Amino acid sequence: MQFEQFGLNQELLKAIQALKYENVLPVQEKVIPQLLNRKDVLVQSKTGSGKTASYAIPEIEKIDWLINSPQVLVLTPTRELAKQVQNDFRTLGSYKRINAVALLGKQPIKSQINELKQKVHVVSGTIGRVLDHIERGTLDLSEIKTCIIDEADECLNLGFKEDLDKILNYLPDCTRAMFSATMPQSILELAKSYLKDPVIIKIKENQPYNENITPYYIRVEKENKLNVLFDLIHYHLPKRAIIFCNFRETVENVFDAFLDGGYSCCMIHGGLTQDERLENMRDFKKGMFRFLIASDVAARGIDIANISHIYNYDCPTTAEGFIHRIGRSGRVDNEGEAYTLVLPTQMKYLDLIQDEMDCRFIEVEDIVPKEMDPILSTSEPIVLKEEVLESQKNKLYLKAGKNKKLRAGDIVGAFTQIEGVEPTDIGIIEILDYQSYVEILNNKGDLVLKGMKGHKIKNKDILVEKAK
Repeated sequence: MQFEQFGLNQELLKAIQALKYENVLPVQEKVIPQLLNRKDVLVQSKTGSGKTASYAIPEIEKIDWLINSPQVLVLTPTRELAKQVQNDFRTLGSYKRINAVALLGKQPIKSQINELKQKVHVVSGTIGRVLDHIERGTLDLSEIKTCIIDEADECLNLGFKEDLDKILNYLPDCTRAMFSATMPQSILELAKSYLKDPVIIKIKENQPYNENITPYYIRVEKENKLNVLFDLIHYHLPKRAIIFCNFRETVENVFDAFLDGGYSCCMIHGGLTQDERLENMRDFKKGMFRFLIASDVAARGIDIANISHIYNYDCPTTAEGFIHRIGRSGRVDNEGEAYTLVLPTQMKYLDLIQDEMDCRFIEVEDIVPKEMDPILSTSEPIVLKEEVLESQKNKLYLKAGKNKKLRAGDIVGAFTQIEGVEPTDIGIIEILDYQSYVEILNNKGDLVLKGMKGHKIKNKDILVEKAK
C-alpha cells in the first residue's frame, strides 16, 4: 500500500516522499484510517514498527493551520521520546508549516511558556510537566482535537497513573489513542475508562517482541563481565551498538572503561542534566559515536537508525524490559542481534524472560578474544531524517517583535510581495518581545533576504538577516 491511497494533502505527501517513507507499514495501514475518521484506538504494536508516523500522519492531515492553539496533545513517559515526537511532527509537517512544542521536565518552564504563546499546533510532553502547565493555565486545551498516550504501559509502570487521570479529565471531548508494546490488564482498564468504543488494533499479537532480532546469552562471572563484553564487540565490530546497564553507577563505570580503552562512545542515564541527555542522544543518532552506554531511559520509543547489536551488560529482570531494550535494534525490516550477559544468580531472570516470550535464547560458549581494532575508536556520520528537510530551510532573524506590534500576518504580507515567494514558502513564525524568527522553506531564504533589502514591514525599517 502507498501513502497516496489515504487521500492525504500534497504538502504532507511531499514531506513523506522527501523522507523516503516508501511502503505503508502494517501498523500505519491499520491506524491511519481510524484516526483520519476520528475513531478512538487502542494499539498494541512492537517497538520499532513505525507507530509514531501512524499517528503523526493523520493528525497533521487534520490540523487546521489557522487555529493558534494546540490541536494535538501527545503524552510520553520519557523526555527523550517527547523530544523525538516533536521532531517527527515538525519534520512530517514541514510543508504544512506545523509547529510542535516539547514540554519536558527539568527544563526552564519560562521558555516553554513563551513557546506556548506562539502559534502552536502540537504539544508533546512528559506527563508531569504537561500537568504543571495545565494547572498553571499556560497550556490551552480548548482546541485539542486528539490526545495520544504513547508507550502507555510505561506511563503506568513509572507511576504516572494519577497525573494521567488528571490530564485526561481536563481534556475537552476529543479523539483519544493509546499505543503500547504490551497489553497488561492495567492498560485495558485505562482504555475502558477513557476511550469511547475504541478500535482495538494488534500487530503480530502473538509475538510482541521484535522477531527481527536474534537473542543470545553468555554465562559470566561478575569479575569477568567487562572482559567478555570487550571480547564480544571485538569479535562483532558493530557499526553502531547500545550497551544497557541496570544502574546509573554501572553506566558510568562501563563508560569510563570504554573511554579509557579508546572506544568511540557516549552515555545517558537519569542522573545527567536534560541538556546533556538530549545532546548525547542527538550526537549518537548522528553517528558521532559508535557506542551508547545507557540505562533504561534509552529503552523506550527512541528511534535510532542502523543499530546492529544490543548488549545487555546487566541482565534485565523482566520480559517487558528485555523487549524494549532489544527494540532499539531491528527497526522496521532490519535485522539485529542481542547479547545478554548473565550471572549465575540471574539465570532465574533469563528463564522467566524466555518463558514469557515463548522463545529460547542461543547460548554463546566460546568467544575468541581479539585485539583492539582501530575501527572501534571511530564512527560514521549519519544524515538524520529531519536534516533532509532542514537542509531546505533557512531561518531569518527580524530585529522587531511585540515591541513594534509585529504580527505574523505583517511578516507574511511583506515577504510574499517578493516575486517568487508564496505563502507556502513561509514556515513557522516566532514573535518574541524584541525580535522574531521566521523559517523560509524550499531554499528561498536568500531570495527573501535579497527582496527585503530597502523594503519596510508595517511601514517600519526592520533589520532582516540570517539567524545565527
